[in-house]
Amino acid sequence: LEIMKDSRLGALGATSLLLVVMFKASLLATPPATWQALVLYEAGAKFTMALAIAHFPYARRTGTGGLFKQVQTKHVLAAAILPLLLLVLAPWQIALAAGAAWLGSWLLANCWSKALGGLTGDCYGAIHELWQVMFLLALEVIR
Repeated sequence: LEIMKDSRLGALGATSLLLVVMFKASLLATPPATWQALVLYEAGAKFTMALAIAHFPYARRTGTGGLFKQVQTKHVLAAAILPLLLLVLAPWQIALAAGAAWLGSWLLANCWSKALGGLTGDCYGAIHELWQVMFLLALEVIR
């Protein structure tokens, strides 16, 4: 956990950032066909992050990510309203892609939590970004 306190960007961090940005850009080059998918792209990622914050322990005693541990069930439910509404209005393909992204994000968060003894702010950010990539990738595969 010490390395996560280092604010300098290393080679692996720069490579990961570049890959995520390139992957998202390539998947958004042909945007999803419906407005629901575009809105869910962001709202689903935020909901997933809120759910992970509420469910998994925080890995450190201190840290900026610990500020988010005040998230309560009512906050998660509020974050769920827009994604759930969109899923009701969206074609089944979007719901399937969102389900795949949620499953993938949950598995990653669970693995990280076991390995680190909880999640950190870096993990929360990664969950957000990777949910978006998995959602877009699943939409592309389903198309």
